Amino acid sequence: MSTQNTSTIELATDDQIGHLKGLFDKKFRSLSRAIAQELVKHGDVLQNAINPQIDAVVGELTNTYIVTVNYDLSLDELVKAVNPDWKHIGDDDSIVPRRGSGIQQVEMVLFQVGHRLSQQELDAEMAKHPDLVFDPRATLALGAQVPDLQRKKPYATTWKDKKGRYHSVYLYEDDDGRYLSVDRGGIDWDGYWWFAAVRKPRSLGN
Repeated sequence: MSTQNTSTIELATDDQIGHLKGLFDKKFRSLSRAIAQELVKHGDVLQNAINPQIDAVVGELTNTYIVTVNYDLSLDELVKAVNPDWKHIGDDDSIVPRRGSGIQQVEMVLFQVGHRLSQQELDAEMAKHPDLVFDPRATLALGAQVPDLQRKKPYATTWKDKKGRYHSVYLYEDDDGRYLSVDRGGIDWDGYWWFAAVRKPRSLGN
């Protein structure tokens, strides 16, 4: 099993990073020397507290999430990472495509069309987004890393098998809590669903 960790993300520039650091300059300069030293000593605690907040703000503002995907995991393992109490619900691993290998960081985006789509309209909508990859394994990884997202924004991804039939993975909330569903062989797309997809890096996009 590969453990290589790669990234397909176009990273922020030095100017952007400098500007973002400057946003916190006033706050840090208001700290006493003793408190600042404690934060220096326990920098990992500070990072663990701040990083999820930054991720949450980025998600709210841009509907974009940085997700770590282990493409070497089986479908069973991916489902259990989303919720240990869930069980694999019948799809063969070969039906759910692998869009990569090893461990990769990917940039996932959510978008919504706001109205119901037939399967023919779904074909046309997906063709509008050549910069996106509809990746079920990355979608499950998003569910594991941002578990409350599906409560606010029910999302899914969809793909075609070799026979041209659509399959979909949905993550949402119902009366019993968080839920995962797989539809096989095609279904119309409800307007309240958000699409989940991986943004292709510009160097690899087409």
